[in-house]
Amino acid sequence: MIFLTNNFAWSAKTIAELYRARWEVETIFKELKQTCQIHDFIGYSENAVKWQVWAGLIAHLLLRFTRHLAKWKNSLSRLAGIVRGCLWLKKDLFSLLDSMGC
Repeated sequence: MIFLTNNFAWSAKTIAELYRARWEVETIFKELKQTCQIHDFIGYSENAVKWQVWAGLIAHLLLRFTRHLAKWKNSLSRLAGIVRGCLWLKKDLFSLLDSMGC
Protein backbone atom coordinates (compact mmCIF):
# COMPACT_ATOMS: atom_id res chain seq x y z
CA MET A 1 0.00 0.00 0.00
CA ILE A 2 1.14 3.52 -0.71
CA PHE A 3 0.04 6.37 1.56
CA LEU A 4 0.60 9.99 0.67
CA THR A 5 1.58 12.18 3.59
CA ASN A 6 3.91 15.03 4.35
CA ASN A 7 4.64 13.78 7.86
CA PHE A 8 7.72 11.62 7.49
CA ALA A 9 8.29 11.27 11.25
CA TRP A 10 5.36 8.87 11.69
CA SER A 11 5.63 5.21 10.89
CA ALA A 12 3.63 3.56 8.12
CA LYS A 13 1.63 1.68 10.76
CA THR A 14 0.57 4.94 12.43
CA ILE A 15 -0.52 6.41 9.09
CA ALA A 16 -2.51 3.25 8.30
CA GLU A 17 -4.23 3.44 11.71
CA LEU A 18 -5.17 7.07 11.05
CA TYR A 19 -6.71 6.12 7.70
CA ARG A 20 -8.62 3.27 9.38
CA ALA A 21 -9.93 5.60 12.10
CA ARG A 22 -10.96 8.16 9.47
CA TRP A 23 -12.88 5.47 7.59
CA GLU A 24 -14.79 4.55 10.78
CA VAL A 25 -15.81 8.19 11.20
CA GLU A 26 -16.97 8.33 7.57
CA THR A 27 -18.99 5.15 8.11
CA ILE A 28 -20.70 6.65 11.17
CA PHE A 29 -21.65 9.79 9.23
CA LYS A 30 -23.00 7.68 6.36
CA GLU A 31 -25.08 5.65 8.81
CA LEU A 32 -26.38 8.85 10.44
CA LYS A 33 -27.41 10.30 7.08
CA GLN A 34 -29.20 7.09 6.12
CA THR A 35 -31.09 6.48 9.36
CA CYS A 36 -31.81 9.90 10.83
CA GLN A 37 -32.15 12.04 7.71
CA ILE A 38 -30.46 15.03 9.31
CA HIS A 39 -29.60 16.42 5.87
CA ASP A 40 -33.09 17.96 5.54
CA PHE A 41 -33.14 20.81 8.02
CA ILE A 42 -36.35 22.53 9.10
CA GLY A 43 -34.63 25.70 10.31
CA TYR A 44 -31.33 27.10 9.11
CA SER A 45 -30.19 29.31 11.96
CA GLU A 46 -27.19 28.12 13.92
CA ASN A 47 -29.33 27.20 16.93
CA ALA A 48 -31.92 25.34 14.82
CA VAL A 49 -29.24 23.29 13.06
CA LYS A 50 -27.58 22.42 16.37
CA TRP A 51 -30.91 21.23 17.84
CA GLN A 52 -31.69 19.14 14.78
CA VAL A 53 -28.25 17.54 14.75
CA TRP A 54 -28.50 16.75 18.48
CA ALA A 55 -31.97 15.29 18.00
CA GLY A 56 -30.67 13.15 15.13
CA LEU A 57 -27.74 11.92 17.22
CA ILE A 58 -30.03 11.03 20.13
CA ALA A 59 -32.41 9.21 17.79
CA HIS A 60 -29.47 7.33 16.28
CA LEU A 61 -28.19 6.36 19.72
CA LEU A 62 -31.65 5.11 20.72
CA LEU A 63 -31.87 3.05 17.52
CA ARG A 64 -28.48 1.47 18.16
CA PHE A 65 -29.46 0.71 21.76
CA THR A 66 -32.74 -0.83 20.60
CA ARG A 67 -30.79 -2.87 18.07
CA HIS A 68 -28.56 -4.15 20.87
CA LEU A 69 -31.43 -4.97 23.25
CA ALA A 70 -33.49 -6.71 20.58
CA LYS A 71 -30.44 -8.55 19.21
CA TRP A 72 -31.48 -7.28 15.79
CA LYS A 73 -29.46 -9.01 13.05
CA ASN A 74 -30.69 -6.97 10.06
CA SER A 75 -29.48 -3.54 9.00
CA LEU A 76 -29.90 -0.44 11.11
CA SER A 77 -31.68 1.33 8.25
CA ARG A 78 -34.31 -1.43 8.18
CA LEU A 79 -34.79 -1.06 11.93
CA ALA A 80 -35.14 2.71 11.52
CA GLY A 81 -37.77 2.20 8.82
CA ILE A 82 -39.76 -0.19 10.99
CA VAL A 83 -39.61 2.11 14.01
CA ARG A 84 -40.54 5.13 11.85
CA GLY A 85 -43.49 3.26 10.35
CA CYS A 86 -44.78 1.89 13.65
CA LEU A 87 -44.01 4.87 15.87
CA TRP A 88 -47.61 5.72 16.70
CA LEU A 89 -48.87 2.15 17.16
CA LYS A 90 -49.53 0.92 20.67
CA LYS A 91 -47.57 -2.31 20.36
CA ASP A 92 -44.58 -3.78 22.12
CA LEU A 93 -41.60 -2.84 19.96
CA PHE A 94 -39.52 -5.90 20.84
CA SER A 95 -42.28 -8.38 20.04
CA LEU A 96 -42.89 -6.51 16.77
CA LEU A 97 -39.20 -6.71 15.88
CA ASP A 98 -39.12 -10.38 16.85
CA SER A 99 -41.99 -11.13 14.47
CA MET A 100 -40.25 -9.20 11.65
CA GLY A 101 -37.11 -11.26 11.56
CA CYS A 102 -34.90 -10.48 14.51
